[in-house]
Amino acid sequence: MGSVMAVVQITVQIEAGPRMLGTGAAMCNSPAPWARHFGTATVAAILFSILAVTDRDTANLFGAIIDQGPEAIAALPAARQAIVQSEIADAFRAAFLTIALFTTGRHLARLVDAAAPPVANRVRRHCGARPNTRQTLRHKAARNRMIVDAQVHL
Repeated sequence: MGSVMAVVQITVQIEAGPRMLGTGAAMCNSPAPWARHFGTATVAAILFSILAVTDRDTANLFGAIIDQGPEAIAALPAARQAIVQSEIADAFRAAFLTIALFTTGRHLARLVDAAAPPVANRVRRHCGARPNTRQTLRHKAARNRMIVDAQVHL
């Protein structure tokens, strides 16, 4: 959970009230895991795509290195070992660059969010929640009275 999500979570739960507490919590918690899964999948796709595009043998050796450790390439000539290590390092550089771009994007989004209107509007934008203002509460109370009155008169 990002540092901003805790504040959003608490604000939405307070605004949602006891009857809608679960709905408010679900609205804020759903996007966070999706973003983490998307980021992880994107970084892994870039890492393995770079390996597959540069040299298929290196991609296969990378799987063997993960399973067996450095012994997987010990039998290779020294020149080939250097090439394999260089290609794997390049793929990881691309993956780390992707992580850096995601992080930069997140920080830019926070800067934009800092210039946004008050918290109630940010809550609505982040979670799709409608803040319970006094006017909204009065409207709900009036609607509930009409429903109760209609039931009494039936």
